[in-house]
Amino acid sequence: MKLTTGFLTDGYAPEVAKQIRRTHIGQAAWAGGGPSDATCSTCKFYGCWKQVRDAAGDVTKTAFLAGRCDMFRKLVGKIGPAVPSNAPACRYFAPKEQSNSIKRLRHDDGKARGALRRQSR
Repeated sequence: MKLTTGFLTDGYAPEVAKQIRRTHIGQAAWAGGGPSDATCSTCKFYGCWKQVRDAAGDVTKTAFLAGRCDMFRKLVGKIGPAVPSNAPACRYFAPKEQSNSIKRLRHDDGKARGALRRQSR
């Protein structure tokens, strides 16, 4: 329901009102502030780690929470609600680092083979 009449004015400029409508609770900043074609799922801050503590305050395990904004957690100090993966990126957008998993596996495999050679001597 739109409450504007001939006597009332809009509270925000049209560009800001559009950003507000597109923003989801849990995003670190207004949606659409990042690159135009970027979404939250392509950001390095998409997903964060939660520490589970016991009664003494010691960390017992960690859990990865997919769909949560890690920058929101850093700014607010709390883990926010899940953000849809197709949400427009905010101004804190940073592209995920592309890692070559095959290269990493080969590197790790070489370390393991070297350790086995040393043990067999």
